[in-house]
Amino acid sequence: MNTHRPFYAEALQGGLVRLAEDLSSSSPVVNPLPREGSPLSEGELEHQGLRLVLKDGKASFYYRGEALLTEKDFAFDPLRTYVKDKIIDREHGATSSDLTAGGITLDDGVSYQKVIAFALDKESEFFALGDHVGPLSRRGYEFVNYNTDDPSDHTENKKSLYKSFPFVLISLKGHYLGIYLDNTYRTLFDFMEEGTMNLAAKKGNLDLYLSVDDDPKAVLYRFSQLLGRIPLIPRWALGLEQTRWGYDGEKDLKAVVDGYKKADIPLSAVLLDIDYMDGYRVFTFDKRRFPDPARFMADMKKEGVRVLTIVDPGVKVDPGYRVYDELVGQGLVATLDGKTYVNEVWPGESVYPSFNDPSCAETWGKYVDSFLKLGVSGFWNDMNEPASFRGELPPDVDFHGVSHEEMHNLYGYYMGKATAEAMKKAGKRPFIITRATFMGGQRYMVGWTGDNHSTFDSLRLLPAQLMNLGLSLFPFAGADVGGFGGDCTPELLRKWAALAVACPLFRNHSAINSKRQEPYFYDERTKEAYRNAAKLRYRLVPYLYDYFFGAAITGMPLLRPLFLEFPSDRLGEKISDEFFIGNAILAAPVLNPGPDVRSAYFPKGASYYPFAFGKKIEGGHFELVEGHPGEMPLFVREGSVVVLYPEGYSDLDHNPEEIHFRAFPGQGKCRHYVDDGDSYLFEEGRYDLMEITNDNGKVEVHYLHHGLGAYKKAIVETMDGSYEIDLQNR
Repeated sequence: MNTHRPFYAEALQGGLVRLAEDLSSSSPVVNPLPREGSPLSEGELEHQGLRLVLKDGKASFYYRGEALLTEKDFAFDPLRTYVKDKIIDREHGATSSDLTAGGITLDDGVSYQKVIAFALDKESEFFALGDHVGPLSRRGYEFVNYNTDDPSDHTENKKSLYKSFPFVLISLKGHYLGIYLDNTYRTLFDFMEEGTMNLAAKKGNLDLYLSVDDDPKAVLYRFSQLLGRIPLIPRWALGLEQTRWGYDGEKDLKAVVDGYKKADIPLSAVLLDIDYMDGYRVFTFDKRRFPDPARFMADMKKEGVRVLTIVDPGVKVDPGYRVYDELVGQGLVATLDGKTYVNEVWPGESVYPSFNDPSCAETWGKYVDSFLKLGVSGFWNDMNEPASFRGELPPDVDFHGVSHEEMHNLYGYYMGKATAEAMKKAGKRPFIITRATFMGGQRYMVGWTGDNHSTFDSLRLLPAQLMNLGLSLFPFAGADVGGFGGDCTPELLRKWAALAVACPLFRNHSAINSKRQEPYFYDERTKEAYRNAAKLRYRLVPYLYDYFFGAAITGMPLLRPLFLEFPSDRLGEKISDEFFIGNAILAAPVLNPGPDVRSAYFPKGASYYPFAFGKKIEGGHFELVEGHPGEMPLFVREGSVVVLYPEGYSDLDHNPEEIHFRAFPGQGKCRHYVDDGDSYLFEEGRYDLMEITNDNGKVEVHYLHHGLGAYKKAIVETMDGSYEIDLQNR
């Protein structure tokens, strides 16, 4: 039985096909792409090898003559719970004929008005869908896209977390198919039954964008054209960050910086949690804890440490408080039945800005700018699902003409957008860490995975979580190192720090009621491991920065599942605990308690060498590998060049005079990008772009653009020793 109106189809420039109930509208996160040809409502459409057949109101997709997806009637599953007219039927009593215009209500108690079911190959694997936890492949699971503040332990049975990415990448019949459901209401993706994919929307239209290719990178590239790419990040954001809920002002923060310095662990930023505010009023400082915020941040900057501040959307109801008076006085907050809507969050009774209102975004931007002028370097957007303490916001709360149920998943997106635009207007590269967002949020912000826990389960689930975020076009993310809730054991912190070397965001954070989690509070063995991890991370910064420069152009993630580099090796689709860092470094983190030893798979199609050089490893089989304190097992593809800072270098505000190229046996090439790391002068040509070729350790450097002159020389590290290249006279 069809549960949607007839579809219309169109081909879009760039290899995408759109299948929609209404071609005249789309969500605000989509970049409009030019149409190729005329739309159709019945018949066949072929584009970039993807053939769509619309017949009798149903859609089927083919690629190179093979059927990929065939729309079928939605079938009730007797093992699940449905509600019809408030009567729960767990048996076979409900049939397709019972499905009315009111939709179906599943065991989550939510009625989905639109449902579409597809038949596909039973061996298909499903990826992406954002930061839901679980294995790399989503096969056998069901997920709900509805931004949810859930402080309980994040296990694989959680259907919703803080972010919503209604995008799935499907591996089927040797091809990769991407599908984006452009609907900001609550939506459901169901892969529980083999050979079936069900998509459902609580409200709104079923509007699908599809693209297929043998190379999954090609599919991601096309969707990044549609949904946007990350801007160039500030380089300092790749350094170590430290925060904690419960710091008592300047004295505590200075002690943190001193603790890191005495432990010989580099630090690039500290983040202020809600304690810094005056009664949790956003864009204020508590005068006791921070009597002179500008001086404090200037002092931190002299230590090479930037300060970021948390900002929640809830604005305290407090006449006389400027932010409240201006937002409410100008009608820039949510309303219900024509009156200002009030709920409760950290400040107590609070109002919610309508960030989708351009006037609200502009006013919010003035508050952002005032903090930038004090010396704040970035922002940490929290509680922006939006969260509330007195029950969820009613569905008809109005945000500048948009109901809460339509706006809910977009709320964090719009908050980040307003903040990013204000930072860019001030000449700052945006660095905004968000808890909640929607598809396309990578244009404005980076993310963290929310309130995780200090357990090995949280650690084990993290690589797949970050890989799937990257496959959702959200490449810069991380989790609280050591875990937010609970007490982190020394061994857990050691192994978490080793993994964090590869995570885009390396931030240690813990809750107020947990033991202190800064590494210098731990035993010498743990401090040494954390130090090793930190120093390796800073050596890798130029390599990581290169891939974020690339992500801004192509949309490709930094952390890549094995199949993204070797799609012909299907075994890589089953491996959740290994990944590539960029396209050269294979990481096999040790994620379990006990010995720092594990079995690692080396994909077919290449040979590999240990990161610190050593015996060649052929691809296509498993090997037992060993890590060291603070250093997860890392391997490099043959012929690769890894760009590194000199040993011990940690000044991310300046470029060193010397850069290192670690060249591995084989032939290969890469590009290295360098700019000043924090401004927009690159837009005026103030950057260098090098092409580096490697012939079994013989390295040549060619400048594709030479507008900065960042380095004087390069040290080439090979298995047989090192040598120097003059970079000045080129």
